[in-house]
Amino acid sequence: MERYTAFDLELANRYPSSICAIGVCVVENNRIVDTFYSRVKPVPFISESGHYHIHQISEGKLAAAPTFDRVWAQIAPLFNDTVILAHNIQQDALALRATLDHYHLTYPNCDMSCTFVLSKKLLPNCPSYKLDGIAAYFNFRFSHHHALEDAIMCYRIIRKIKSIYQLRSLDELHELIHVQYGRMADQYYKNIYMSDIASNQEMREEEGKDTNHFLFHQCICLDSIHVSYGTVIKDYITLAGGFLQEKVNINTNYLISAGKTDTNNYKRAYELMQKGQDIQIIGLTEFLQIINENTWVGS
Repeated sequence: MERYTAFDLELANRYPSSICAIGVCVVENNRIVDTFYSRVKPVPFISESGHYHIHQISEGKLAAAPTFDRVWAQIAPLFNDTVILAHNIQQDALALRATLDHYHLTYPNCDMSCTFVLSKKLLPNCPSYKLDGIAAYFNFRFSHHHALEDAIMCYRIIRKIKSIYQLRSLDELHELIHVQYGRMADQYYKNIYMSDIASNQEMREEEGKDTNHFLFHQCICLDSIHVSYGTVIKDYITLAGGFLQEKVNINTNYLISAGKTDTNNYKRAYELMQKGQDIQIIGLTEFLQIINENTWVGS
């Protein structure tokens, strides 16, 4: 039996802990079996005009709303030991973790999937990969930026993509495009790659690539690598099916470092690692040894 939880968050201001609404849609065997919606009193309690313009939730409504810890007590079981799904889940996962951290609550134990990533890979003719753009592509109607309606739209998009490809589960969709689930657990976070490598997310020829290679579909940032090594390293990563980044961010899986610990990329990687993100730092010498031992990375 397939079971997953689609969800959406709205924020009251620029701070990731400022969740002001949450919508949840629980799916079993391709059908909705439970839903939940609540406004949330945000932290900090600030309503910024740009965010209000998006979701139209007033300060008065937020002042009367329960705090997130009270809401989480009701819905935490819906996020534990399951797959959670959102559109641009990196953003929603960041907000969820920031708010859980504020209330000293444990992260749920779950895998993570994303309608943006799956749509980008599996709907090559869709003119826009925003949630409302995909909905329009399928002629689906909904009230965008209402958290529950957005969560349900994620479910409807996945159901439609499954139908197009005649597949039965999220697992099969991920296997089809060779994209691993993200992962969240207590003091642990592993991302599912996202927007800054969107140019690499087109369906592309994978013949000759080893899908079990540790760099396959991983985000790799090179930090202070001398140009004399750079070309060799970049070619190796490309042949392995990896994605190169200029800056470390919440998508990064590996930092290849020349040993300088005072660079912005190294500091950012360390900061994200302290927050539980699964980033591995590999020294230049060690990585060159890996290249020498694996001169051909194809199957």
